Amino acid sequence: MQTVKDSQQKEMRFLDHLEVLRRKLLVALFMFFILLILFLIWSEPILHLFLSPIRRIPITLVFLKPAEKFMAYLKASGYGAFLCSIPVLLLQVGSFVFPALRGKERPIFMGLLGGMLLLFLGGIYFAYQFLIPFLCTFFYSFNPDDGILPYWSIEGYVDLVFFTILVFAGVFQTPLFLLFLLKVGILRLETLRKYRRHTIVGIFLLAALLTPPDVFSQVLVGGILYLLFEITLFLGKWIVKSGGSDG
Repeated sequence: MQTVKDSQQKEMRFLDHLEVLRRKLLVALFMFFILLILFLIWSEPILHLFLSPIRRIPITLVFLKPAEKFMAYLKASGYGAFLCSIPVLLLQVGSFVFPALRGKERPIFMGLLGGMLLLFLGGIYFAYQFLIPFLCTFFYSFNPDDGILPYWSIEGYVDLVFFTILVFAGVFQTPLFLLFLLKVGILRLETLRKYRRHTIVGIFLLAALLTPPDVFSQVLVGGILYLLFEITLFLGKWIVKSGGSDG
């Protein structure tokens, strides 16, 4: 009988936790819709933010389907609201997890959450300020003598900007993912050190694939990714000393 009661209490506590999490997620969803409404009201300035990386490139943006221009404004507002609401989502999930932590876990978790936010914003800034202009310059200047005129679809361009930003905001989370693997013992610091040279080669190959074929942009992207890797190694020493895997 006692076992049944304990089981029921555990189930009730679990359902209570789910209800709290649901409310936290609803707050983030509510913020997304508020931002979406605001961005739709000021959709023209939002679209101009998307267009800013190509302001120095003489590209003619066109809409090829009747609703494409409208969809470009709608997508720019939706994409902007989505990106701006992600920090709110992280904070809401963090506020859900934080009360369950004890002692030394709390400052570690706060550092992790702060790191996620900073790296997310850093990824957005890097993609917006550097990578997107490089990509667009490359696409615009690729084989200019073939007689094909540079008229770009406005909707396709907005999609390119959003997904480039989203991918690099995610790529910038890699150090935290590696630190988590170190902390739980799935990955060893010694392994990261052992394959450092291989990682450097892989990073610059990735940079070559993700950027236009000019040395400056490849070195810039590769350098940023390598710096993130070195930061991971540096913080990994502290993770290991504080109770992670042996290094």
